[in-house]
Amino acid sequence: MAAQNLPIGKVSLIAAEGYAQLVADGSGGSFTPDGGQATLLPAEVPWTGRDGMLHIGGRPECLWGEGETRNIGARVEAGYRWMELPNGGGYPLVAWLRCL
Repeated sequence: MAAQNLPIGKVSLIAAEGYAQLVADGSGGSFTPDGGQATLLPAEVPWTGRDGMLHIGGRPECLWGEGETRNIGARVEAGYRWMELPNGGGYPLVAWLRCL
């Protein structure tokens, strides 16, 4: 799937499928779009479950099972954007995730 722009609020996101994983304590993780650069995945990000329901906060069901004590990776679709820093640098940041 090619990346596309998603209008979320007043900021468009780049949407792409790829692989996401949380660290064991659930404090964050990464998303790597197919053929792309690893992207920061915050611990608390709006996400859509396989049932189509939107969740604000909490751990995505496909990345963390109830009672799990280890990280789990999965194929997802994520919406991300490039954050610009005052010094001219930047980094990609996930703002939404959908379990596939």
